[in-house]
Amino acid sequence: MVATYLLALIGGGVFTASVLWAVSGFPRLLPPTWRAGILGLAVITAIFRDLHVLRIPLPQSERQVPRTVFHKGSIPAAGQFGFELGTGLRTYLPSTLPYVLGLGIWLLAPSLSYALAAGVGFGLGRGLMALWRYVARSCDAWDCLLESKWLVPVCSLLGGLAVPMLLIR
Repeated sequence: MVATYLLALIGGGVFTASVLWAVSGFPRLLPPTWRAGILGLAVITAIFRDLHVLRIPLPQSERQVPRTVFHKGSIPAAGQFGFELGTGLRTYLPSTLPYVLGLGIWLLAPSLSYALAAGVGFGLGRGLMALWRYVARSCDAWDCLLESKWLVPVCSLLGGLAVPMLLIR
């Protein structure tokens, strides 16, 4: 069941990255410096949003996966839940960075292999969070860490600096 969940998360991330890459030709009408500037502005905005300096709503579904998914059995439920979560379109994302990564794929149109690697990375990242909590000795301590005020901003800052470097060919 865990393997199904993890593979489905990766599949969802790869699907979303592939779609963004497939439509990445539209921004090529803009000069490369403009596209880089837009991405740079998005990185700065994301960092300030995650630091709670800016309050910008994100386009996300804040609803949970319906219980009917879990009536299908554990393997199909893990697959469907994982895929939907891996697309980034189902439920809440605690950081703005996945949006910046998606924007980077769309704006910069990296090679397909870079886009797919980004999708795999997103799916693995979502899966590792759940797996780490699952194997944590103390779920209360793990939950407190995730609720700390410094974790998302620090990760956002580090990730925000890394996103452009990962997408430049």
